[in-house]
Amino acid sequence: MERQTLKARVIQMAAACGETEDFVRDFLNDLVCDDGILEEFVYYLNENNFLCREKIAGYSVVDILVFQMDHFKATMDRAENGMKTDGNKMVLRAFRTFLNMRKDPEPIVKAMQGETGTDYPGKYN
Repeated sequence: MERQTLKARVIQMAAACGETEDFVRDFLNDLVCDDGILEEFVYYLNENNFLCREKIAGYSVVDILVFQMDHFKATMDRAENGMKTDGNKMVLRAFRTFLNMRKDPEPIVKAMQGETGTDYPGKYN
């Protein structure tokens, strides 16, 4: 995908879900510097599906998306429903986290292995 087309698509997605120009700039700067995640993102844009070929510490972007969706449930319970009504925001945030994970996977892996947004018996024991 051409860089200008990629930029236009990201701007369109981000604008539709209320992300800032700073988010777009930082996201694109990091995205174009990471061939593996770029390939994953372009695949998503073209196919509306996930390639899941790129892994960081054993996790794919879908793993991050599922983890974040669990936390979004708590956000929705507080009536902060931007995530509830906008899949683009969830996908952009998952890819943003994936890019951050490339730089420093440890805190994200720790959160994914130790946190859940869902209450279950024994969670707080």
